[in-house]
Amino acid sequence: MSAASMAGVAGCFRSNAESSGTTGTAATGSAPADRCGDAAFDGDDPLAVEFDARRRFGCRGELLDGFEDLSVWETYAGRLDAAEGSAYAGSQSARLTAAPDDGRAWIYRKFDSPLDLSDRDLSLAVRLEAPESESVVVQLLAPDRENQIVLSKGVWRAGWMRVDLGPSAVRGDPDLSDVRELRIQLPVGEGDEGRLLVDAVRTTPKPDRGAVMLTFDDNHRTQYETAFPVMDRYGIPGTVGVIHRAVDYDATMSVDEMRELRDAGWDMASHPQLDRSFRQLSPGEGRTAFRESKRWLVDEGFEDGARFLVWPFGKYDADAVSAAARYHYLGFAGGGSPAGARVTEPLVVGRVTGDDPERTAAMIDLAERYNLLTVVRCHTVGVDDDKYVSTEGFERIVEHLDAADVNAVTPSDLWDG
Repeated sequence: MSAASMAGVAGCFRSNAESSGTTGTAATGSAPADRCGDAAFDGDDPLAVEFDARRRFGCRGELLDGFEDLSVWETYAGRLDAAEGSAYAGSQSARLTAAPDDGRAWIYRKFDSPLDLSDRDLSLAVRLEAPESESVVVQLLAPDRENQIVLSKGVWRAGWMRVDLGPSAVRGDPDLSDVRELRIQLPVGEGDEGRLLVDAVRTTPKPDRGAVMLTFDDNHRTQYETAFPVMDRYGIPGTVGVIHRAVDYDATMSVDEMRELRDAGWDMASHPQLDRSFRQLSPGEGRTAFRESKRWLVDEGFEDGARFLVWPFGKYDADAVSAAARYHYLGFAGGGSPAGARVTEPLVVGRVTGDDPERTAAMIDLAERYNLLTVVRCHTVGVDDDKYVSTEGFERIVEHLDAADVNAVTPSDLWDG
């Protein structure tokens, strides 16, 4: 583990390489003007970031499939149709539909020549129509069912968004230089209907080294008293999602303690938690929440961390993501798996739970093996009567991270490179 050398992740955002290009003709590769480009925000709002990170990085990498020709795709389950006039890019997308008795919608494409993804990460654009939330699952048969990588991420119904995929399971001994089949599926519950639009499958180059980020929600005092000393022994920085209305209570950190963490290399990010999720707030309420939280962080000297967001309850909708992009460069939600380090959806970066040391260690191992970004989510540390990670379990996670050949990073490390 290296917390100082950023050679493996430098340029994940600041580099212009493959940051907005497309391949193919305008019909298959171009994106609408409001999807990609360097959109600067006006200078009237001092809390706004310089540009919309979603637009700058939403079309990075190379286009693998724009779903303009659905004849190369077939179905294992459910139905596949062209969604004309409803696309992330180009003229149409693919609509996957699962009827109540299907269990899932499942499409696949076989490649005449092996697809080499040994040094590339995969992302795709999705628009979930039903249900309200579900996992998008992608399988890479490399070269067959016995040797495959399963990539998945949970998403909310939130308009068009990109999904940066990382493995959630590895079967056999897959060879990513020999991918013969790409499968995309939307699993649904028994008796439920599912509808998913899919578009713009893209690949981005892997960095030289994987990265792991330890994040902590809710500025609980145990993060300072228990987690910080353990991480400090190994020189590992962390990130706190700060609820600014809950600072300096008996169970939470004081501003001075947060500044001590900042001075040790930690980020204090925005975590504007209210009594409802952003899916239940009006657009106006959401914008106010983003602004008030960021203003507090800036006023208290946490300008660097204020550029980043930790989604309360891990929930968002289209209006909230759009508003968040005005005030933050990166946002961290749920999702349950690692992601490609050169993310194409910077406002909804997935996280994995840090409450199960064995599973967390496995997610760190995936970041090391495939040069991915694994973002770990913790809450309290070492509280006997709650459901979160124990002190001993957290120490095992940190020891495992220290032994891994990855970079330990903060959002500032990723963003500033």
